Amino acid sequence: MKSFLISLLILTLVFSTLGFSQEQNTQPTKAVVFGFQGLSNLSLGNFYNTVAFKHYYDTQSAFRGGVGFSSATNNGNTTSSYFVNGSLLFDYARTQNTLVYYGLGVSYSNANNSNESYSGNGIFGAEFNVLQNVSLGAEYNLTYTTSPAVEVTSWNLGSNGMLFLSVYF
Repeated sequence: MKSFLISLLILTLVFSTLGFSQEQNTQPTKAVVFGFQGLSNLSLGNFYNTVAFKHYYDTQSAFRGGVGFSSATNNGNTTSSYFVNGSLLFDYARTQNTLVYYGLGVSYSNANNSNESYSGNGIFGAEFNVLQNVSLGAEYNLTYTTSPAVEVTSWNLGSNGMLFLSVYF
């Protein structure tokens, strides 16, 4: 935890001294977000178990939401799960090609209509525009998760980081 906070402080100082300005958002205001799956066999896939969309509601703030469903059969037993999440994201610093942001999010998941879990998370991420309407990004979350049915509560730091691709329109 201490090394994470020190790293966050160093990144903040570096980005502050690089001259990031609070320029107007010149990008389109909507995006579809895809997560990268696996590092040895890189492919595009879901974003935190969902199909995710991002919408800027002003020049420095965005809402990102997602919904997802999965089903798997193992030895004749089918497990179905669905996921819903939403996040408010705020620009910390922006240049023409780079965005550093932070935010807050909530999520809900349900497996077989019995095993529910609720999560709240703090978000820190960055995006780099590789084309006018396409950006690559990385994001880490500090997450608090609880599952009332099994009475499990856990803190999870950084293990749910994500590399992603956003396509703006």
